[in-house]
Amino acid sequence: MASVGTRDEFKKETIRTLQERAGNKCSAKGCERLTSGPNLQPDKASRIGVAAHITAAAPGGPRYDPSLSSEERSSIRNGIWLCQNCARLIDVDPSRYTVLRLMGWKEDAERAALAELEGRGAPRTLADEQLEEDGWICPHCRSFVKLQQTVCLGCKAEVITGATQQENANAMQLGAIAGGAISFGILTYVPQWLNSTFNLQVPGSFGLGFSALGVGGGVALVGGFAGLIFVERYWRARPPRFVRRKMD
Repeated sequence: MASVGTRDEFKKETIRTLQERAGNKCSAKGCERLTSGPNLQPDKASRIGVAAHITAAAPGGPRYDPSLSSEERSSIRNGIWLCQNCARLIDVDPSRYTVLRLMGWKEDAERAALAELEGRGAPRTLADEQLEEDGWICPHCRSFVKLQQTVCLGCKAEVITGATQQENANAMQLGAIAGGAISFGILTYVPQWLNSTFNLQVPGSFGLGFSALGVGGGVALVGGFAGLIFVERYWRARPPRFVRRKMD
């Protein structure tokens, strides 16, 4: 793995192989221009090719997939050979240029390069067939997984699209604790502060007595549900996780 700071960069060998497998052409559908050629100076070549990441090399980047390991993120499977213009284009509009679309481009470009190498005509492409189909690429086996699938058909990894039961339980527990602590603080310390600051006569717990326990319990319950909603929304807003169970 080659890494610069927190970015998982490609090795030089990986970059060269990406270029050669694409036939030294941009893999973007409709572009497919050569990425190197002669320079005016006879001892130099002009190069415009880029080894671009399909999923971002670092958190916060376009199409970043937290389920990938550092090695997977810097592997050749996560790379695509593009010209500089197309490399910039896919990163400024990641919603349009999805992982699935880029994987289709890459496979089509390599098929076309092989067909040209063997002297055959242009092969059938996958990009058109899967362009409108929504889903994810399994990080373990690179199989396409539709949105409705709960198991990857390629490696049998479980597809987790939201929070797990344990994560929900933990979030609800933490939310309830936070809600209870907040209600205790309000009922206990706010009357004291009002009395000392404004010389008032506010009774402890605002005069609720044992009813304060019910109020505190209600606030704790609300906090628990708030934690549950938060953690579920958090994971739903992110790519699904692919978990392979260990076999005994």
